[in-house]
Amino acid sequence: MQENNRCLLEIDGVPMPNPTTYEIPFDDLDSADSSQSESGVQIRNRVRAFISQINLAWRVSGADATKVLLASKPDKVQVKFLDPTIDPDSEGYDPTKGLYSTKEMFVQSRSCTLVRLGNAGDRDSSLWDISFTLMEY
Repeated sequence: MQENNRCLLEIDGVPMPNPTTYEIPFDDLDSADSSQSESGVQIRNRVRAFISQINLAWRVSGADATKVLLASKPDKVQVKFLDPTIDPDSEGYDPTKGLYSTKEMFVQSRSCTLVRLGNAGDRDSSLWDISFTLMEY
């Protein structure tokens, strides 16, 4: 994937059409013994920080709709995505990867809505809203 073609992500090596929504919330994972004390003090034992999640949505037709839906089908996918946490001025920056990270993820919360029904036999004339969330393992 080249940064100059503005492709935001690949799933299992297949470049996806650019989504209309590309949201990356980062969550932390706390251990089971994290809690709040009787006096109201938070006791936190963070196990992992900045677990990647990518909320995606597309408005696509035809072959692009098929490409996106088939990419979301496997149990586990390898996702190369534009990562806002990468600092090109940091010591650990790898210029061969650019501003992209690659992580193993799974798909959840798939949704596919028909926006416009096209002509029978012409899949490119129908329009679909497709969305799902990619979660880091």
